[in-house]
Amino acid sequence: MQSHHELVGTQVWRTAFDHQVRLTLVEHPRLSAELVVEVPFELCNGTGATHEIKPGEPGTLTPVLGLFMKTVASVDVTDDESLTLKFDDGWSLSARPEGDFESWSIVEL
Repeated sequence: MQSHHELVGTQVWRTAFDHQVRLTLVEHPRLSAELVVEVPFELCNGTGATHEIKPGEPGTLTPVLGLFMKTVASVDVTDDESLTLKFDDGWSLSARPEGDFESWSIVEL
């Protein structure tokens, strides 16, 4: 993947959970990618309610289902590798680095 900004315009077509949260992001025929988040992250819905999502803890994962079919409006990656995805309807996902391992990754499919 050339740039994280290529994700703008993709839609969340699938969510998957285990000890990670995975979002499959698709914009046919241009791009298909998977965002994998391995650390606790913040999910804010369009009304401003904020949820702490903890991969591997089922009781925290339900709000992620609300991302299904949402369209990525912007992607921001800071120098410290914090990630913020904003969606076209006001939802947002924010993941910050934690520890000495990769907190999140985006893989082109």
